[in-house]
Amino acid sequence: MTSIESALQDVLTRNATGTDRLNRELLLSAFHPEGRLIIPSMDFVAEGHAQVGDLLELQSQFDKTFHFIGNTRFDIADSGDTATGEIYVLAHHLKDGQVRVSAIRYEDSYSRQNGEWRIDERTINIEWNHAHDTIDSVL
Repeated sequence: MTSIESALQDVLTRNATGTDRLNRELLLSAFHPEGRLIIPSMDFVAEGHAQVGDLLELQSQFDKTFHFIGNTRFDIADSGDTATGEIYVLAHHLKDGQVRVSAIRYEDSYSRQNGEWRIDERTINIEWNHAHDTIDSVL
């Protein structure tokens, strides 16, 4: 893994952890201040930190969430300051003993500004969902 790929992986982790912990500051640290977030299936478009942070209002309706990052593929421009990525995620949303699992594919564009990589634009493509009941822990 290159140092750029490692930096981009850190962006992904800050986004997922910020979302799951409802930590606005951490979530927004993954986006440039003018960043965009698009969810076509919900007709949701957020521009800039104020609106991107509103995603946490959607997440707060759940008892817990758990975003698991799977496959990642980055294409880094020859300049070394911009990149695109396709990221596979399983997003678990717990509410009232039911878990909804969404298979998601992020289409991202990133840039490095002032030495820091962040998301310029993220499109969240929800490929499918399924739901099931939870069980008591076996541990």
